[in-house]
Amino acid sequence: MLLDSQDLWGGAHLLPRGRLREPRRALQRADVVIVSRLGPNEDPAPILGEAKRFAPAALLAAARHRVRGLRTLAGEPLEGVARAWILTATGNPGAVEKSAREAGLDVAGRSIFRDHHWFGAAEVARERRRAEAARATLLLTAKDAVRWPRTESPQGAAVLAVEWEWVCGGPDVEARVVEGL
Repeated sequence: MLLDSQDLWGGAHLLPRGRLREPRRALQRADVVIVSRLGPNEDPAPILGEAKRFAPAALLAAARHRVRGLRTLAGEPLEGVARAWILTATGNPGAVEKSAREAGLDVAGRSIFRDHHWFGAAEVARERRRAEAARATLLLTAKDAVRWPRTESPQGAAVLAVEWEWVCGGPDVEARVVEGL
């Protein structure tokens, strides 16, 4: 089970009112619970303690999405970007903004689409104009970049590069997964 540290209980309600697919008590069945999206230097102990209340027998671990920098849509490293306009179609737009700020970017604004949205040429053109008006670079996540129209130029857009980083319990989780193969 993966829990987002920024919203551990998914709005505290089941779908469609919240983001929980099952009640919290269902965590009793979990073998492994991973708390993700910890902030830099955030202590995972209080959050793991909360998760342990609902998953007393589970192996607990915590991780974060560490910002690695920016790259072009072609995958090349990109430097010199100071200001960004976020274009996102992710389930947690606030987390994208938080990562952009962690990367040292001044966030000029953001355009939010529903999760998994495929961007059309007209939307890309409109968002480019918004970014240009704000004197910012259009910033996407890697998840959003794969849904960028192939017919559109990659110029003027950047991808926020992040990587998974275990904070605690990672080797035990990986060993458990390998054992299960």
